[in-house]
Amino acid sequence: MIVVGVDPGARYTGIVVVNASTRVLIGHATVQRDASRPQLPLDGEYLFNVIRTFRAMSAAYPRALVGVEVITDPTRHMGRAAYNVEPLLATALLAGVIVGLSVDGSVVQLAPAGFGGAALGQYPEGLVSPAEARK
Repeated sequence: MIVVGVDPGARYTGIVVVNASTRVLIGHATVQRDASRPQLPLDGEYLFNVIRTFRAMSAAYPRALVGVEVITDPTRHMGRAAYNVEPLLATALLAGVIVGLSVDGSVVQLAPAGFGGAALGQYPEGLVSPAEARK
């Protein structure tokens, strides 16, 4: 089974295509929003680039399962994000767009499950943002 995973974000969106049966990575991409542009309203250029990348990566797999990470309610454990909801709203809008693009296939909306907490060295280079690589 082919899975297209999307981790939408207000600044970066990660897209990965994996053969879940063999656990082989087929492809991956990270789309970055220009930090000088506002998060809301959703930046049209960023949105266009995410849609274009998602369509290009999923076009060869029309029956793929699409998994989209969605956001959870902000809590005090999220630090600043609990009080500055603009990035959460931008992420939610982007996740909604990806789910909408996937209506002809199987879509699973996934809550964050802490997988992003693994050591960055365990991820393919393209899935680690420049900011994360500096940490």
